[in-house]
Amino acid sequence: MSKMYAAVRFLPLPRFALLSWAVASALNAVAADAPAEGQSVPSADVKKPSLKVEDAARAKAAGKVDAIEIKGASNVDERRQSTASKIVVNHDEVVKYGDSNLGDVLKRLPGVTLGGTPGRGGEIRMRGLGSGYTQIMINGEPAPPGFSLDSLSPEMVERIEIMRSPTAEFSTQAIAGGINIVLKEKIKRAQHEIKAGVGEDNGKYNGGLNLQLSDQDGPFSYAVNSGFYRYSYRWDGTSAVQGLEPAGRVNREAESHSYGDGVGFNIAPRLNWRLGNANNLTWQSFVNLSHSKNDSDSQTHVMSGPLPAYLDSESANTGGSSMVRSNLNWVRRFDDGAKIDAKFGVNYNRNYAKTELETDGRGSHPALDRLTRSTAEDYGFTAGGKYSTPWREAHALAIGWDGAWSRRVQDATTVDNGVLQNANLGTGFTADVSRLALFAQDEWEISKKWSIYGGLRWETLNTKSGSNAQANVDNRANVLSPLLQSMWRLGEGESRDQVRVGISRTYRAPQTSSLMARPQLALENTPLTPDSAGNPQLQPELAWGLDVAYEHYLSQGGMMSVSVFARNVDDLMRNLTSKVDGRWVNRPENVGKAQVRGIELELKSRLAEFMDDAPAVDLRVSASRYWSHVDYIPGPDNRLDSQTPYSANIGFDWKLATVPVTWGASLSLQGAGPIQVSSQQRSESSVKRTLDVYGLYKVSAQAQVRLALSNVLHQQYNSQSHYLGNGYDEFLSSKNATTAGARVTFEYKF
Repeated sequence: MSKMYAAVRFLPLPRFALLSWAVASALNAVAADAPAEGQSVPSADVKKPSLKVEDAARAKAAGKVDAIEIKGASNVDERRQSTASKIVVNHDEVVKYGDSNLGDVLKRLPGVTLGGTPGRGGEIRMRGLGSGYTQIMINGEPAPPGFSLDSLSPEMVERIEIMRSPTAEFSTQAIAGGINIVLKEKIKRAQHEIKAGVGEDNGKYNGGLNLQLSDQDGPFSYAVNSGFYRYSYRWDGTSAVQGLEPAGRVNREAESHSYGDGVGFNIAPRLNWRLGNANNLTWQSFVNLSHSKNDSDSQTHVMSGPLPAYLDSESANTGGSSMVRSNLNWVRRFDDGAKIDAKFGVNYNRNYAKTELETDGRGSHPALDRLTRSTAEDYGFTAGGKYSTPWREAHALAIGWDGAWSRRVQDATTVDNGVLQNANLGTGFTADVSRLALFAQDEWEISKKWSIYGGLRWETLNTKSGSNAQANVDNRANVLSPLLQSMWRLGEGESRDQVRVGISRTYRAPQTSSLMARPQLALENTPLTPDSAGNPQLQPELAWGLDVAYEHYLSQGGMMSVSVFARNVDDLMRNLTSKVDGRWVNRPENVGKAQVRGIELELKSRLAEFMDDAPAVDLRVSASRYWSHVDYIPGPDNRLDSQTPYSANIGFDWKLATVPVTWGASLSLQGAGPIQVSSQQRSESSVKRTLDVYGLYKVSAQAQVRLALSNVLHQQYNSQSHYLGNGYDEFLSSKNATTAGARVTFEYKF
């Protein structure tokens, strides 16, 4: 692994092209051993049904007619057949644990972790990388600005697709990989279902109601999925500051409490018209409305040293969001197998927040009365088209384009004791983001043993940002992404073993908020609690990637795999802290090169695969180990910021034989370790262990009850930062208590 990584680390564009040619040549040499045309070839096509039509006819003639169970392709079969590396999670697996939000579903999937404190949500990470390295898509399109997965209930999701290697059809803004959330799209005649749930966490209650309706009338069909939810919470934590400041040695602790509640409503209608045998028109929309309020307080106790700026503080926060997303899709099929797929969509998102902060006058500063208001509106459109056609005998060719334009209009003010802060930077901000991409791809089945996917995507991204007090700043980037993936089935006959190789060019673009220069003021300004600001000159990261995987498929529908990967990143974006105009400010900067590599293991199987007369138990096991190195920052521990060094998941589902009950559990482990954030700052967090348990009781064919327990271990989550330099030798540590939760859901189909 180390030799392979060293080769990739210093691989410029021409050598990547050479490696692509070498891999293809090597596989071609192996495929040359296959029988020539006209010779007998043992079939390895997993799409072939196991029971042939002529076999069934012979059985009928002999008077032997057995019951035949017809099943659709499983998620494992779909993964096995696809040349492009992809993991598919269906709807039943998504809703299995009765989660109230999609983030809790994703944390159990192979190679996916959540940042932040357990039980409080957090950013989605693949391969241990967050902060924009993982591309989140809704129905194949990048999630709109301001979108949060918390606004999607699991009941609205048809399936989740995890793509470790990108394809030309989708955005290559996915250095770590991509997660595609596909909303409900299967429409069945007269299907009605209602779900009502109530839960408890730390003495606070939450509830939700979900309704699904669908029907069909000739060429017209519809589906509507809607939900209402209400939640409340209480979080408690402590923090401590110890060490040396320019004013002297300090030792103080603070207790904090946060409590709040919120409500939300969402609806996702889908209408479908079948226009003759060749045309299909689909309209799908998603609307989400939410409002929340939060109160928090903090009390500081000084054991020794100078007083901080403020000892005690209280804040009241209100906020909310409204989002509308609507898409129209037209599909035209031709007799020769070709297809045109065109789409157009509009989206609108509005977020608002108000914070009233009050402090006492017992610290080193006089009492503070701070009022912060912000409103951000994002609106825009998306459009795209694809023409796909069979080409020659074994090719599936597709060409197309997609584009998007969005505008953010943001108003933000901070008033301290009646005085407007940072007035010279303005209070109104705008950012226009436009994206255009052209792509071509071909999937070539060279033989029953070997298939290749090749793609090329050119994407341009232009951002223009500014304020009512500053000139606009243009930020433009162009990325050309060659993509190659190959799958080779090993052995003779219907092979159960296959090898995948992929080479890709991906990128990570700065978020719109990272380009806005106006700072957000910290209550106490130190190197460990600085103001935060954007950088209009920020450039996107570019990365070359190599993926290699071995997969073995088991006799009863399971699989096991081992995969390794490497990424070589240029123009790495890193948040760095420096002193600007007398205040400590943290902002993103491009700092040079970085390297990422890792190994991932996965097993998905029935227990009967390993035991005779085993109960009906399905097993899921995955484990990952990741490494990274940032050239700009001295070692040791100069890893990518917040990277998860290792993770593991183990879970099972057990369907009892004597009663209509299925139950299961999932244990997740997320590693941690020290990170050298900069030459002067280090950070570290504690290992996270979470255990979730569920039980499902089928009352009847129409009704069932689901009980779910979340974060059963409720372990405390700790983090620490250390800053050394500029007269500081200071540690900031925090301890956040977590709690276990319970939820009961009643589900009824009518």
